[in-house]
Amino acid sequence: MPIHRSLALLSASSLLAGSALALANDTSNRPAIGRPSVGIPYTGTTAAPFLYSNGTFITGTGNGAGGANTSEISAGYFIYGFGHEVSAGSRVADNFTVPAGSTWDLTDMHWFAYQTGSTTVPTFTSINVRIWSGSPLGGGTVLAGDTTTNRLTSAAWTGVYRVMSTTLTNTARPIMDCTVDMTWVPVLPPGTYYVDVQSGGTLAFGTFAPPTAPPQQMGPLTDNGEQFDGTAWSFTSGSGVPQDFPFTLSGDACPPSTTYCTNLVSSNGCLPAIGSSGVASLATPAGFTVSCTAMEDNKNGILFFGFGQNTLPFFGGTLCVMPTLYRLPVQNSGGTAFCTGSMSNTLADYLAHPGGGSLVIAGAVVNSQGWFRDPGAVLTVGLTGGLEFTVCP
Repeated sequence: MPIHRSLALLSASSLLAGSALALANDTSNRPAIGRPSVGIPYTGTTAAPFLYSNGTFITGTGNGAGGANTSEISAGYFIYGFGHEVSAGSRVADNFTVPAGSTWDLTDMHWFAYQTGSTTVPTFTSINVRIWSGSPLGGGTVLAGDTTTNRLTSAAWTGVYRVMSTTLTNTARPIMDCTVDMTWVPVLPPGTYYVDVQSGGTLAFGTFAPPTAPPQQMGPLTDNGEQFDGTAWSFTSGSGVPQDFPFTLSGDACPPSTTYCTNLVSSNGCLPAIGSSGVASLATPAGFTVSCTAMEDNKNGILFFGFGQNTLPFFGGTLCVMPTLYRLPVQNSGGTAFCTGSMSNTLADYLAHPGGGSLVIAGAVVNSQGWFRDPGAVLTVGLTGGLEFTVCP
């Protein structure tokens, strides 16, 4: 067994006997005691827009050596950190979710880890990363990344030590904030993904990732971090239950579309509505659809768009879009009875418009509304409310 793995153990006699995975972790000689920790958010900064945090690791402020913050092993647990070192072939992974109606274009990740015995000067030299479309343990597949390319761009001490409740001033485990390049990850549509990490450093004590603190719940699968021991994946185990890893993701997000403004009740009492499905991405413009429903049946109508919200009186209703207005092609609402009419356009139709389409570019915020004929209305017009969506890469 490599010496750096054996030195990580404070007392091998109290570990899970015969467990190869346990030997890859930095383990205390007994479970922590005392009250459960209360997590404190990490206040590190990032140059890119913040997208996601997988949880905190700070449990105390100013109560460590020299007034540093602490990351205390949670009550009932015994693992300081989970091994994911290049030299041992071990890895760790945890999940994140891109919400429905959004896409994420990642730029960087902040990964938190330490090498036992280091000073507050970082000793990390490499981090390689893979993104899985699903759980490595549960049959997921690698979407991007590899096990060799070094993605580490910088590292700095977080001002936090990983400690036991009985040794709050211990300085053996200063947790580092490792900034990781993620620009190579493809734009991620809605779904659940796993980030899979392996790191290397200059010391002989391995590299360890502290778990989030406090744990979400001492029960199976609530925390669901995973670890690879060089042969197979398994759930992380600290006191017999999975734990999670703290990390943050930054980048550009395509937010979900939102409705606003008021519709105009039709002559037959219809409540015409506007909505959308899919993600407004230039990469897949046919995959985003703006729809108007609950319209008067078999009437001609259009979707129009502009840039900015509005609330001006308009044909007995409200104009929800700021001029200049751009009209998409005329459609018939179809339908077989009152309030069953509908019409729709995709992002590709907005892009094809000869005027405003040239303005529908990545980052543009587009506002759209539906208009249709309603001969029974006082001003013979029907209107939906407004829809706002952001165009993403």
